[in-house]
Amino acid sequence: MQIFHKYISSFVLGASLIVTSVATQANIIEYELGFSDITDVQIGDSFSVDVFIDSPTDLTLTTFGFDFVDSIDTTSFAGFNNVSFDGFTLASWLNSDLLNDVGGLTDLFATPVAGDDTFIASLNFTATSLGSQTVAVFGDLFSNGGGVFFDDFSFASIGGIFDINVIDETVQVSAPSTFSIFLMSLFSLIALRVVKKSH
Repeated sequence: MQIFHKYISSFVLGASLIVTSVATQANIIEYELGFSDITDVQIGDSFSVDVFIDSPTDLTLTTFGFDFVDSIDTTSFAGFNNVSFDGFTLASWLNSDLLNDVGGLTDLFATPVAGDDTFIASLNFTATSLGSQTVAVFGDLFSNGGGVFFDDFSFASIGGIFDINVIDETVQVSAPSTFSIFLMSLFSLIALRVVKKSH
C-alpha cells in the first residue's frame, strides 16, 4: 500500500510540474503580429488597423484567434479609453471564428495564403476622446483558446502591440472680443467727426 501511495504522489507531482510548465510558457509570444502604421487619428474619425503575420512558407495557416489584453498582464483587459472597437474584417480566404475577440478559420473553398506579411484581418475603431491608447492583443491555446494553427496540426501563440494617438486638429478661430469691437466702433466715429469738421 505504501508503494502505491508513492507512485500516486510521484504521478501528481509530475502532472503538476507539467501543468506549471505549460502555464508559464503560455504567455510567450511565438509569432509577433505586424500592424499597419498608425499615426495621429482625428477625434470622431473611424479607422482600421491591418494585422499581418509571418507564417512559415511550408505550412498553411488554418485558424487564428486573439483577444484584446492589457499590455502588461495578458490575462486581463481593462477596456479602451480613447477608442471604441467596432469589429473586424477578415482576409477573403478566412471565415469568422467567434471563440476570441478576433479570429478566423480557413474557408474550405478559398486558397489559403502563407509566407511573410500575410494579411489576416483589419481591426475597425472609432476615435472617441483625446489622448493615447495602447492596444495589445494575445492568443494562446492554453490561456484563452487562441493562437495560430497550421495544416500539420502544429500551433503557436501570437500577440502584438500598437499605439493610437487621438488628436483634435480643428483650428479654433477666436471671435473678436466685445471690447475690440467697441474700440473699432469708437475710432470709426471719431474719424467720421474729424472728416466732417474739416469740410
